[in-house]
Amino acid sequence: MAEVKWIKVTTDIFDNSKIKQIRKMPDGDSIVVVWLQILCLAGRVNSNGYIFLTEDIPYTDEMLAVEFDQSLQIIKMALSLFKKFGMIDVTDNLYHVSAWEKYQNVDGMEKLREQNRIRVARHREKQKMLECNVTCNVTGNADVMVGNAIDKDKEEELDKEKENTKTRHNWVEDILDGFVLDDRVKETIREFIKMRKLIKAPMTDRALKLMINKLREMDSTPEGQMEILNQSIENSWKGLYPLKSDKNISKLKGGWTNVNRDQENDFYAEIERMAQG
Repeated sequence: MAEVKWIKVTTDIFDNSKIKQIRKMPDGDSIVVVWLQILCLAGRVNSNGYIFLTEDIPYTDEMLAVEFDQSLQIIKMALSLFKKFGMIDVTDNLYHVSAWEKYQNVDGMEKLREQNRIRVARHREKQKMLECNVTCNVTGNADVMVGNAIDKDKEEELDKEKENTKTRHNWVEDILDGFVLDDRVKETIREFIKMRKLIKAPMTDRALKLMINKLREMDSTPEGQMEILNQSIENSWKGLYPLKSDKNISKLKGGWTNVNRDQENDFYAEIERMAQG
């Protein structure tokens, strides 16, 4: 991906509770500098908050010390604090900035793209009107020119629809490639997205990112994540919910054991309440 030339940092960053706590610690100001360096590096890498030298070479503590021109001791202290405070997480030895979208002005970028689209559309409309007027004056055949303009509009609308369909597909795959490393989990997420469409609750790009972050918090293993997703797919739930775990209840392939029918009904009633809430 292309390098991001800027990141979004609010003016009240030093009023943040976590930053305040860090600055009170030994070498706290140096650790805050490391945090800003990590944000800038994530922007340079531009992989949805992940930082790495190359896709096959993750950063080690020693490599970050060289990259940031900091002592190894400061780097280790900083990374330990950031993980403890939930500022970064680690997946398959790759460091990742939690809630990375917070440091990207997503709404501003979308607004700018929409403004550019409207401006281009207006310019094209003016150009078509000018071309039609000039040609009609020369040929005296306005009906033919109007028909040509309509046909051109239809072609442009079809091209735009094709491009939108391609873009909708690409943003899903871009998010999956940036946020999910396991191919099995990726495929299960695709099935979850299909289910959401079938129940008339399609996902936006922000909703997908939030869902993936929630899935990571609920279970760190690919197997557990797929089980949580499959639970929602099988029950047509819009959200993700923890797997039911109770020492008095065990669910086996052959059905329920060591539990009466009332307990089973209570369990499913509680899951349904969570899904509707």
